[in-house]
Amino acid sequence: MKHPTVSTVLAACLLGTLSGQITYFDAPSSSSGTTQENSGLTAVWQQFDGVDWVAFDDSLTARAYTSGNWELRLTGPATNAAGTTAYQVGDGDITGGRDAAQIRVIVSGFNPDDSISFSIYNIRAAGVAAIQSAVTTDAAATGLYAGLTTFSSGGVPVLPDGSEGSTSGDQRIRYDAFSGLTGSDTYVIVLDDFDGAGPGDRATLDGFGVEATPAGTAPEFGVPPETYYGAFGDTFTLTYPAVGNPAPGYQWQFSPDDLDPWTDLPGEVGESLEFVNAQPDDLGFYRVVATNTAGTVTSPSVYVDLIYPTPEVSIPAKLTGFPGENLTVTATATGIGALSYEWHKIDGEGDTVLAETSDTLSFTPFTEADAAIYYVAAIDDGTGVTPADFPIAGYSDTLLIVKDPGPIAYFDAPSGNSGTTQLNAGVTAVWQQFDGVDWIDFDDSLSTRASNSGGWELRTTGPGANANSTTAYSAGDTSVDAAQIRVILSGLDPSEVLDFFVYNVRAAGAAKIQSLVTTDTAATGLYGDLTPVVVTTGNEPNVEQVLADGTPGDPGSGDRRFRSLVAAGLTGSSSYAIVFDDFLTSTVGDRTTLDGFGIAGLPPAPDFATWIGGYDVGTLTGFEDDADGDGLDNGLENYLGTDPSVANQGLTNVIKVGNTLTLQHPKNSAPAPDVAAAYLWSRDLSTWHFSGDENEGTTVTFSVSDNTPGTGIATVTATIGGTQPPILFTRIEVTPDP
Repeated sequence: MKHPTVSTVLAACLLGTLSGQITYFDAPSSSSGTTQENSGLTAVWQQFDGVDWVAFDDSLTARAYTSGNWELRLTGPATNAAGTTAYQVGDGDITGGRDAAQIRVIVSGFNPDDSISFSIYNIRAAGVAAIQSAVTTDAAATGLYAGLTTFSSGGVPVLPDGSEGSTSGDQRIRYDAFSGLTGSDTYVIVLDDFDGAGPGDRATLDGFGVEATPAGTAPEFGVPPETYYGAFGDTFTLTYPAVGNPAPGYQWQFSPDDLDPWTDLPGEVGESLEFVNAQPDDLGFYRVVATNTAGTVTSPSVYVDLIYPTPEVSIPAKLTGFPGENLTVTATATGIGALSYEWHKIDGEGDTVLAETSDTLSFTPFTEADAAIYYVAAIDDGTGVTPADFPIAGYSDTLLIVKDPGPIAYFDAPSGNSGTTQLNAGVTAVWQQFDGVDWIDFDDSLSTRASNSGGWELRTTGPGANANSTTAYSAGDTSVDAAQIRVILSGLDPSEVLDFFVYNVRAAGAAKIQSLVTTDTAATGLYGDLTPVVVTTGNEPNVEQVLADGTPGDPGSGDRRFRSLVAAGLTGSSSYAIVFDDFLTSTVGDRTTLDGFGIAGLPPAPDFATWIGGYDVGTLTGFEDDADGDGLDNGLENYLGTDPSVANQGLTNVIKVGNTLTLQHPKNSAPAPDVAAAYLWSRDLSTWHFSGDENEGTTVTFSVSDNTPGTGIATVTATIGGTQPPILFTRIEVTPDP
């Protein structure tokens, strides 16, 4: 088979009829029902009284005509277990075997081109259900009809609603009696007793059904499927049904260029064609031929356009490098052909292509200069495939590699009230717990406790339950949220820039905790707006797996201990409160295990003069000098965090969508304290306006997201309000701020 990746989806449809089912006419129960309308047909019921054909009258019990010897009588639910109106038609006391009773129904309104079928419903009171019947176009006969066909076997038991099934007692039988009738708009169905030979030999009639099959129509296609644009390896379906009578059969065909000859696809004989893991040979044109007894029609062609898929590649989102130690980054990629790799580094010098071409980037050893943003391109050479241009490259998300934060002042959770006040690196830490009413110092007994308001607990987990062999606490809820831990910190230098870390233990599943660093050290109740931290593997950004002494490492089997960055770059205060709580305050017994916290302090940023003195710029040390001639003044380079002695880019990735303009630029995490910056906008490069200012009906408001999409990069969003200007200019204005 030319296209082994193609499989067929079959579909079926019903032939057209009067309503797709049998149209049923029930035997009337009085003269008011002797003329019936159903599905566009008219049925007139008559009875032969021994002399003439007369309409049913109001009294349908046993009657004797003046010439005698016939009967037509109603059998109702009392004598008919099927619970339907039915009639016994037969011969009474006659002499000479004269047949003197029949029923006929004149049915009109047919399409002469339709193929008509009649079915008969009768009741079997005992023995066989037997009846005689005929269908004719002779509606003018004045006497009894001859040549009737006997039906006594082969019928289908049916329920009163016409569906197949049997009832207890008398059985209701459907005989599919006459079919293939055509050419007339009126038919007469005649019904009689079984043989007409014996007095009292009756046949019980319950009604009849009509089914009309419209004349055959050639297949006709509807709206064709659209061209499929996709890639090798896709799974998709083409569906192109045709309508016809009878329902058509199908044969799918293929052509590489939409020209003859077309090739039949073996076994592809449904209205749908499914492609599984599409391959280069599947690229081309497809059509389907629909055939029934009324004709054959070929659909328009549909094109399947497949391209070579771009390779997919991923790398970790964040790693920490320790100066002097080796660090390896491995890319995971998928592609159809042979893959090679191109690693990129983004730092103050721009986007640099590195020499490494394998899936592994190694730092031997890692240095402080290697702390940057990285990404990798996986390049597919398209081995064995010709329908596309190669090579094709796919790019990973960025990886942030940060250097170790340096010395961290670590505060271990105390084991009793003797350790509730701690001193480390000149910082005093006072540990407290909330007892449901007040903040109190830790006491000597830190097992499960309940305050007078009830519903909180704070308990110690010692070496017996903690594989790290460190003191830790479970803070959680037994019935209500009434437990938190806070540590009041004092003795900090307001000029220092501080990072706060939380250490917690994963006993099972993920390590979860909520934390907050605030200057509100005097709160009397529970703290709100805590930030949740969830650690599953330790590979999340700003998370390290650490040993009991706080150094990075895997403690092996048992509980795992993690260090997570929860607040960064805090400055300006000599005292803070760090607060801890369980992860989900709504779940009873959902506890968080706190192991301790740490503080990493960085010296304050140098002023502009000190900063520029660290670069080789000769005499061009002024704020408005441009030492490297890149169009960026030295003061702006300080705000951007770029090297003033090397040419750099300023604003990049400027994109406008609707009323929003976004752009990116490098940004110093600690610009000089005597450097001030503002974002301005203009219509004409002549008059500039600050964020929020209005001009000629237009207002532009700037917002800045630091470290987005990566460390050292800022994303600026300008939201345009009011009148949309035909063109908009933006700039960063940096000024000395002594």
